[in-house]
Amino acid sequence: MARLEEVLCTRHNLKFGFDGDRVRELGQQTALMRCPVCSREDITRLIAERTQVTEHRDLLLKAIDLKALLTPVNAA
Repeated sequence: MARLEEVLCTRHNLKFGFDGDRVRELGQQTALMRCPVCSREDITRLIAERTQVTEHRDLLLKAIDLKALLTPVNAA
């Protein structure tokens, strides 16, 4: 029977538990376990950053395409 390790997130004052043996089996460090609320905030932040980077990429690609359209073709 797995015994849960309990941790208190001081940022959110949230007590949560995890299976320490399983975490170690997965090759992770138990000391690095994060509160579910902290993890959700990180995911939300990363999704927002990815969206912004994707928008910048799309804008740059449109600018490259526009420049290609405006470049005169040498009539030889």
